[in-house]
Amino acid sequence: MDERDIAAILVTTEPEVRYFTGFHTPFWQSPTRPWFTVIPATGKPVAIISSIGRASMAETWIDDIRTWSSPRPDDDGVTLLVDCLRELSAGGRIGMPMGPETHVRMPLCELDRVRAEVGGFTDVTDIVRLAGIVDESKDWAGSSLASSRLADPSGERCVQ
Repeated sequence: MDERDIAAILVTTEPEVRYFTGFHTPFWQSPTRPWFTVIPATGKPVAIISSIGRASMAETWIDDIRTWSSPRPDDDGVTLLVDCLRELSAGGRIGMPMGPETHVRMPLCELDRVRAEVGGFTDVTDIVRLAGIVDESKDWAGSSLASSRLADPSGERCVQ
């Protein structure tokens, strides 16, 4: 992330959220609620999820869990997401996986709103993939190592 001047990364899919937080839940089977994780260049990820998932997320290593009561069709976590991205990026570039074999789990109109309010996204597909393949022999899911790999793929500065 440092090399690319990325201040924060937004992930929205089940495999990405699970990998970086350890959050595993059947709530993903419902296609109606978006779930977000913001990974800052330094510090721990932030979960932005429907309040129904708070207790389960609290069982992971994530301690900054921001929730909204749903259903709330007029704002399904978008305001919380925008506020978090602004806070954690401090005006810097925000990354998001946008390349092949990626998708975004939120309505397009809401993604457009977030993009407009935070000044756009930079494709970080390669960074997110690298974090997941650096060492497949270890189970890093939901660990500080998983998120640290984004900032320093060599592992030299990873939190252990």
